[in-house]
Amino acid sequence: KEQAAASAERRRGSAGGEAGASRGRMNRNQYDTDVSTWSPQGKLHQVEYAIESVKQGSCSLGIRSKDFVVLAALKRSTGELSSYQKKLFKIDDHIGVGIAGLTADARSLATWMRTECLNHKFQFDSPIV
Repeated sequence: KEQAAASAERRRGSAGGEAGASRGRMNRNQYDTDVSTWSPQGKLHQVEYAIESVKQGSCSLGIRSKDFVVLAALKRSTGELSSYQKKLFKIDDHIGVGIAGLTADARSLATWMRTECLNHKFQFDSPIV
């Protein structure tokens, strides 16, 4: 009976969504598999996960003047023995991006942007403006 009660309590905590969020971590549930699926509480869990990942990421900053652009990112390693993750990516000769959040997602987006730049150069014989 105790195991059944504990299991029911876990199910209520993950279905409610609030119990896990208050402890600093988010519970997975049936409403977090798609960005367009609303939970009964009126929340989009995928959006909340994205906001949480940006909070856990390191800072990136971009400043633009009339003639120059400066991109800066904070080098922060996750552990004493690990190295920092790359936060600035060169897309083309005149395009660069700085990221905060999940670097795996950013690397795949940077690869896609590089491909689009190369396709544009090949098709129109000029860089993307």
